[in-house]
This record gives sequence, C-alpha cells and structure tokens, in this order.
Amino acid sequence: MKSNETYTPIQRDISEKEIIKHSVAKILRLAQLMIENGKFDLARELVKEGLALDPSNKDLLAIEKKW
Repeated sequence: MKSNETYTPIQRDISEKEIIKHSVAKILRLAQLMIENGKFDLARELVKEGLALDPSNKDLLAIEKKW
C-alpha cells in the first residue's frame, strides 16, 4: 500500500505545561466519573492529585468545596 510506505508520523515537543494541562483534564474527568458512580473516596483522591498539579483549577476547587 503506497500510503503506508510514505507515512511519517508528526512529532513535536510537548511542553511540561501542556502535559500538566492534559493530566489535570484527565484527572478531572475521572473524578467526575467516580462521583457519578458513587465512588467518593476515589474522587477525593483524584481531586487531591489534580490540585497538587494545578492548585488554581476552578473545576477541581468547585468539587473540593462541595465536601
């Protein structure tokens, strides 16, 4: 197949800031899923982990404030 022979993956450097942003977004979504499924202890741990990476994240702070 010709396209497989000419395919070159795009590589770029990812900054630490971008990594943290995506990690916090992932943690937030997991925390929301844990809350939806009644797993509040796991959600609390995830919120704590996310706030350690981004202490000013409004979504995580809003979840934390509810407790």
